[in-house]
Amino acid sequence: MEPDVATLDALCHSVAEVFRLAPLPPTRLSVTLGGAALEIEWPAAIAPVSVPVTEEVVANGPTVDAPLVGTFYHAAGPGETPFVRPGDVVQEGQQVGIVEAMKVLNAVQAPCRARVASVLVGDGEPVEYGQALIALDPDLED
Repeated sequence: MEPDVATLDALCHSVAEVFRLAPLPPTRLSVTLGGAALEIEWPAAIAPVSVPVTEEVVANGPTVDAPLVGTFYHAAGPGETPFVRPGDVVQEGQQVGIVEAMKVLNAVQAPCRARVASVLVGDGEPVEYGQALIALDPDLED
C-alpha cells in the first residue's frame, strides 16, 4: 500500500523539525514508511573540557549571571563552538553566552577579566533573572 501525500508531507516536516532542534547535524538518516521506522545517528558529542573547580571558587568567586529570564545557550548556534569553556580566560565585556527571551537573542558578557572555572547551566536550559550561569576564578596566576 502506497503512503498518501499527506503522510509523506507530515513525515518530511517531522524529520526537518528533528534536524532543526538537534544540537549537531546527523551523520546518518534512515527512513522506512511501510512499517514506520526512523533511525537517526549523530556523531559522538565532543567531550567537555574539564578543569578542577573548588567549592570555594564557585561559592566566593565572581559569576556571570543571567541578565533576564529565558533560555541559555553556550554557542551562537547548534553544533557551533561554545563561546567559552572551563579553563578559558575571558575579558571584561567578552560575550560568554546567549539568553534567548521571546525570540530575541541577548548577549551575555563577562563582568571582569577572569578564568572560567565552570559552566553551571546546560546548553538550552531555562534560566531565571540573576541566576549564576558561569563560575569565574579571578586568580589568573598559573
